[in-house]
Amino acid sequence: MSKVFTGYLLIAICLLSPGIHAESQNPGLDTIVNLQQHADNIYSAGQPAQGLFTEFAKQGVTDVINLRSHEEMKTLAEEAEVLEAGMRYHHISIAGPGDLNRDNAMQFDQLLSQAGNENTLIHCKSSNRVGALMALRAAWLQNKNGDEALAVGKQYGLSSLEPVVRKILNP
Repeated sequence: MSKVFTGYLLIAICLLSPGIHAESQNPGLDTIVNLQQHADNIYSAGQPAQGLFTEFAKQGVTDVINLRSHEEMKTLAEEAEVLEAGMRYHHISIAGPGDLNRDNAMQFDQLLSQAGNENTLIHCKSSNRVGALMALRAAWLQNKNGDEALAVGKQYGLSSLEPVVRKILNP
């Protein structure tokens, strides 16, 4: 009799616990790959799931810089979601190593400068491209040496693109 009661009790707890069910339907920001906050106003991350840009807006994020390629974005309605959440949307298409160049680093730096002290989310699929552009920006526009620039990049998610960035910085 006690096993049957225990079974019913467990079922009742599961059904009456909205937090368990709601959490699986609406994952929080902690589910985003490589989400990190830098300084007071910069977040770097992998791709946020659909619906999470609203959560970033609630956290005070005003600008989103997307570094995924045009090809990767074909099936995602990210720009509309970001704008609907009341944030500004910026896109620099980084499809491969050839897009890790001075022009894109300068455009990236301009977007960060325009955002000023506003909370800004920078993302790609895993944060690897975020780290790569942060490293190039640090070297080319903030006069960091190669090792310092790579360290900045790693703080922002630089991983598999490190050899490419290293080669760009030390031809």
